[in-house]
Amino acid sequence: MKKISLLIAGVIFFLGTGEMMGAEKKSDFPQGPINYLIGFAPGGKTDIQARGMLPYVEKYLGVRFVIQNFPGAGGRIGYTKLFKAKPDGYTIGILPLPAVILGEYLASVEYKTKEFTPIFACFVAPQILVVAEGTYKSLDELIKAGRSKQLTTATSGIGTSPHLAALVMANALGLKDVKYVHFDSGGAALVALAGKHVDFTVAITTNALPLVQAGKLKPLLVLDDKRDKAFPQVPIPKEFGYNITAIPGIDGVAGPPNLPIEKVKILEKAFTKAAADPEFLSWAEKAKMTIIPMDHEKYRRVVEDTIKEVEKNKDVLLQK
Repeated sequence: MKKISLLIAGVIFFLGTGEMMGAEKKSDFPQGPINYLIGFAPGGKTDIQARGMLPYVEKYLGVRFVIQNFPGAGGRIGYTKLFKAKPDGYTIGILPLPAVILGEYLASVEYKTKEFTPIFACFVAPQILVVAEGTYKSLDELIKAGRSKQLTTATSGIGTSPHLAALVMANALGLKDVKYVHFDSGGAALVALAGKHVDFTVAITTNALPLVQAGKLKPLLVLDDKRDKAFPQVPIPKEFGYNITAIPGIDGVAGPPNLPIEKVKILEKAFTKAAADPEFLSWAEKAKMTIIPMDHEKYRRVVEDTIKEVEKNKDVLLQK
């Protein structure tokens, strides 16, 4: 009996210790605020997305986020700070594709996109071809013009996702002579188009929507595999028989290199729950934002595939 009692006592002690260890492990991370780095100024697309979603992530993670904006150099200042951060889970941030990858080809940088630690992604914004209202009436009219003369296009900057999408699209449509005029933002490029200073622009759908609704711009083509909910009346390339690689803007969340997988999964779980929260989805619907959740493994594959696509177009990209 004494041996049995000792055995039972040992089991109880072991179970009790296990419970305490489990409780300690559960509360080990996170224990305080998490810094969220954004390489762009407040009020931009990525900033709006972060401020719209993070309150819901806080709800499921149990700690608050401190947003820190580091505008300049096309986001590279923010990417570098994130890359150099301590991999303890308390500093994560936005990793927009393909912008972060393009940054490596446009300047000497201190980060490697493939070495960031992907956590989660859900904001997917297709690109859209728009012209000024009262200029080109259809895609066919624009293509015919582009095969007989030089066209000019405004971009949101050298190496941005709309710039890359415009290059790929122009090649697929047979627009052989296109002059690229680069601005500092997508908004500035769209204003130039609305003023009829250029022939067309490729832009993120959410950026183009206000000027389309205002009657200043006319959408001709959504560069995606399916119609966009913000522009359900606008056709896609395959409806015209064109095969154009879709290069959407994907805004994901990542950490610095070597972020431990157990912390990645904790963060991923909170972001996943937030992305399914009815209140968040209602906000995204009103903002006309497409939500396609990707776990850290799916997001990593998307990063790898996007790197390959950029690599294929880098020579043309750097010339324009």
